[in-house]
Amino acid sequence: MMSASENIEEILKSLDQIKRAPAPPYLYSKIKNRCIHADSKGPEKSLLEWLTEFISKPVLNFLILLFFLIIDCVAIHIRENSSKGGGTVITEDEIIFGLPFTDQLTGEFGNDIYF
Repeated sequence: MMSASENIEEILKSLDQIKRAPAPPYLYSKIKNRCIHADSKGPEKSLLEWLTEFISKPVLNFLILLFFLIIDCVAIHIRENSSKGGGTVITEDEIIFGLPFTDQLTGEFGNDIYF
């Protein structure tokens, strides 16, 4: 059985055979070019690349969702107020079949549509 000191000597002798790994051709020039051009803009982005990068931002997505939520709330508020105010109420059949509609209070035909 080998002692610890003999084992260490064998490991150190195997390290003597280590050689430097050759670098691939033009590695230095590639690294140098990347360092030089790191501050520049880089290649021009196409419109599609710019648009996908712009849309993928979480803040923008949140603002778009908030915008549509506000629009929906305003539409619901307007609809509730118009139905309370005695405006013309149109049934679904009148919208689908194009039937003439009348004002429910006066019985006259109305030209305006209130939602």
